[in-house]
Amino acid sequence: VFGFGDYGLEDLKYRRWVKKTALTATQIESMKKEIETFAFQPKISVVMPVYNIRRKWLIKAVESVLHQVYENWEICIADDASPAPYIKEVLSRFQALDKRVKVKFLAENQGISGASNAALELADGQYTAFLDHDDELSRDSLFEVVKLLNQHPEAEIIFSDEDKLTLSGRRLRPVYKPGWDPDLFLTYNYLCHLVVCKRELVEKVGGFRRGFEGCQDYDLLLRCTEKTDKIFHLPKILYHWRMVPGSAAAKAGLLVNDVIT
Repeated sequence: VFGFGDYGLEDLKYRRWVKKTALTATQIESMKKEIETFAFQPKISVVMPVYNIRRKWLIKAVESVLHQVYENWEICIADDASPAPYIKEVLSRFQALDKRVKVKFLAENQGISGASNAALELADGQYTAFLDHDDELSRDSLFEVVKLLNQHPEAEIIFSDEDKLTLSGRRLRPVYKPGWDPDLFLTYNYLCHLVVCKRELVEKVGGFRRGFEGCQDYDLLLRCTEKTDKIFHLPKILYHWRMVPGSAAAKAGLLVNDVIT
């Protein structure tokens, strides 16, 4: 299946599957032991531009990184001169809590491309993962990425499957993607989330470009895919895209009421 699925019954079936396959404490401990066997344990820099997002979504986004099973990460955050006063308070608190949280507060609004580049400037990991300020990573997302890198150290771009989050936190509308297909990618950005790129590759193509706000990720990836064919699909749902009113996720997945229990 490739797409957002049907309404109603299909969403109910998916939610039941989510409950059935939720990570257990035993599975998490098993992952931690497996990490110890990894010959390659690169630092992953999670890049996140922030602008005036609601407090609770921001906290959930950052916490989804803090709770990763794989621990060799950093989260690089650039606040794009948000007028909401709580943004600085929340980000400063996380920065004091964990040294892996890096934050830059921009003096002037630079738009999402400029803020993303500012966050990238904080990164020193071998790979960069991209996270929107109102979304969440699955707890095993970076573990699965690094597991794949141990199997395919040549990988320069990795993309995973994804689903949507309602405002109450319910998961629905899974997107199961095909493997790397350059012709399909020229029609639209089906890689979407989660995408992890070798940082050296992102720097080589010049990062994000001003003037492409709204499709800045697609523009960046198009330029990256001109430089490499070492692109791997990770067929697991590792990213949860929140359907906040006005967001791209809401437009793509359509906002729904939580009427299915």
